[in-house]
Amino acid sequence: MSLHPTWISVGVGQLALWHRPKRQYLRDVRAQGTGADLVVVTLLHPGEGATHLGQLIQAAGALWVWLPLSFGRPPEGAESNQIVAALPTLSTHLDSEGRAYYIRARWTFDVIWPVVYTAFLALSLSWVYWRAFAPASRWQWANLVPLAGMLFDCLENSPASLVMARYPDLTPGVAHLAPLFTLLKWLFVTGSFVLLFIGGGVAVWHRAPAPAAGLRCGIKLQQGQHRHPPPRADEILNLPAGAVAEKSCQIKC
Repeated sequence: MSLHPTWISVGVGQLALWHRPKRQYLRDVRAQGTGADLVVVTLLHPGEGATHLGQLIQAAGALWVWLPLSFGRPPEGAESNQIVAALPTLSTHLDSEGRAYYIRARWTFDVIWPVVYTAFLALSLSWVYWRAFAPASRWQWANLVPLAGMLFDCLENSPASLVMARYPDLTPGVAHLAPLFTLLKWLFVTGSFVLLFIGGGVAVWHRAPAPAAGLRCGIKLQQGQHRHPPPRADEILNLPAGAVAEKSCQIKC
């Protein structure tokens, strides 16, 4: 792994997506006196050593912005409030072109994943529920649940984009909607997978063969003939003229 991040020019500044900064890199920043131009955004959980890392970053003279994410789960409670409070700080350190780049990324690259999972879930639910339930059943509407997840995924991007677009004007309260939309998004996405498993189970149950019933049938003709195993249906319909068919069956369960 490289000791230094790969920087990409964005506006008048540079941006890099990297693992946690190495101590040697922070020592170099401190020795070169370039920390004042560096903003480090950390997504680590407190149990992953985020506090200690923040102390090292600040000791190097850089600005540290901590947006904790507990094990990759959507932020809740204090974590959510901390992320919302950090949005104006991030906007301050981005020029107009940098903020525009952030908004473009939100509505281009960040939209690909919702389109992929929505198409997969909607098509899968349509295919499975068509086989599991009657065409007129209300369960056929289950394929709309992933669309609700995609809607809230797009709404999740809106508050942060609006804060960036309106900077330096403040947008009170709007940023707090992002965690709510995140929670609703995962509620509908997770619910879609649950519905998919339920529909799959019902479809398999409907297609399962009936248990062996021990069916034994015979045909008794006028001449007293008895035949086993049972004849086919076309044989029954084509009995000789004048023959009387008597179907005798015994079912053992």
